[in-house]
Amino acid sequence: MKIHKIINKLKNISLPTFRKYSEVNGVRYYKIYSHTARVEFDESLGFYVGVFENMRAMSCFYAYYEADIHSAARDALRSYLSHCEMYNLNPYK
Repeated sequence: MKIHKIINKLKNISLPTFRKYSEVNGVRYYKIYSHTARVEFDESLGFYVGVFENMRAMSCFYAYYEADIHSAARDALRSYLSHCEMYNLNPYK
């Protein structure tokens, strides 16, 4: 019986909510490894489309679910940075 009371008390504790992004004028900005990615939902495609800001070339990514945005962005960023390193290119503007 005591366990049920403890569990009920734990359920009622409000935890702080952490936002994974900041939103400006309806556009979401995510931080991925200290790089900023602008993410918008494209209704015609049905996907989240993300583009990294301040990159020399357009490096973009797509995610079907909101929960997949971070992993898709990390994969795209790693791929872009490794490509730039392989060809000795400056990835930033």
